[in-house]
Amino acid sequence: EDAKNFGKYRPINVNNTLYNHPLGMNLYGLNQAKENIAQMKTAIVFEGEKSVLLYQSYFPEANISVATCGSNISMYQIQLLIDAGAKNVVIAFDRQFKEIGDDEWKHWTSNLKKIYKEIEKLSKMNPHNDIEKVYLVSDYLQSQVSYYDSSDTEHISGLVETILNKKAGLCIGIASLTTLLLNNEIMNVETESVAGSNHAWNKVGIDKYSYYVDNTWSITRGANSVNKRFTKDFNNEFLLTGSTNPEQTPESAFIYPDKLLQSSDYPKLTYERHFTYQKTPKSLSLSKTRYRHLEK
Repeated sequence: EDAKNFGKYRPINVNNTLYNHPLGMNLYGLNQAKENIAQMKTAIVFEGEKSVLLYQSYFPEANISVATCGSNISMYQIQLLIDAGAKNVVIAFDRQFKEIGDDEWKHWTSNLKKIYKEIEKLSKMNPHNDIEKVYLVSDYLQSQVSYYDSSDTEHISGLVETILNKKAGLCIGIASLTTLLLNNEIMNVETESVAGSNHAWNKVGIDKYSYYVDNTWSITRGANSVNKRFTKDFNNEFLLTGSTNPEQTPESAFIYPDKLLQSSDYPKLTYERHFTYQKTPKSLSLSKTRYRHLEK
């Protein structure tokens, strides 16, 4: 029933037992393919498990395929392949369009151009270091984005383009856009999206540590948040921390095998906001939202 209501690729609770795992810390099929990967020094990375099973059916004695079970690949997964002996990694993610120039191609090209423009705009604000870049991207998202969950409206999804175009959406979209805005050649901050306990946030690498960045919680749970929908001013409680968020606990053992970072280990930054914050959710222009109904 939960799978039907909330989607089969989310963590699921069955008889009070939560079944989930951090996707960025695993590669489907690696255990079966690792000997061939070591011998051929090559790995093929698919999005879905079915592609691995199909590859295995074609090359049962020479399978070198694994799957990320999603459209992101983390630094940890890349390291798993390097440790398995891969010198060459072929990324074989699903194609998002049939032909160059078709409607889907135009759609994805348009969204990529929008993301690039946002990255370019942020970089021109001249952040001095990686910590300031994280704060700047969070400041931008907090000022622009309202949070809505799947019970609020049929028009909200977890896609990056929903956050980008409608300025509203789910935690997975906020986390994914955070990754795109930071983990690129211009901003150049090691960033990935992580998930656990039906929530998504980010992990960033700065110097010798990895830190949590939770822009969804900055929008919905900070001191300046309103109705867990948007924030009227900048919040930094959930930026560059260890695991202070209970929903982040499943990742902690992977990032900090010895201990959690203490608050004294967190980077400190005196920061003044760069953006004008919303007074009401930007997404009120969307129809059929529960928030709009309450406002009336």
